[in-house]
Amino acid sequence: MEASILIQKIKAHGLDIRAVDGNLYIQPRDRITDHIRTQVQNLKPALLDFIEAYEERAAIMEFDGGISRQDAEAAAWIDLTKGQTP
Repeated sequence: MEASILIQKIKAHGLDIRAVDGNLYIQPRDRITDHIRTQVQNLKPALLDFIEAYEERAAIMEFDGGISRQDAEAAAWIDLTKGQTP
């Protein structure tokens, strides 16, 4: 499974995922299923890479491109996933 697909699955479960200093945080913790936990553990390096690239691209588009954060995040997602719907 690709990192972007797992992120979509996580978000579809009403969860939020973030990367901080090489660690992944998923909230709310009490809603994480064992299946999602296992998939996150198996794809941790790919998830960290994807989230880092996503955040970097969104920031560049927002600050250098002068677009809103919401538009920058949407454009970064499309760029990284080759157009997959978030």
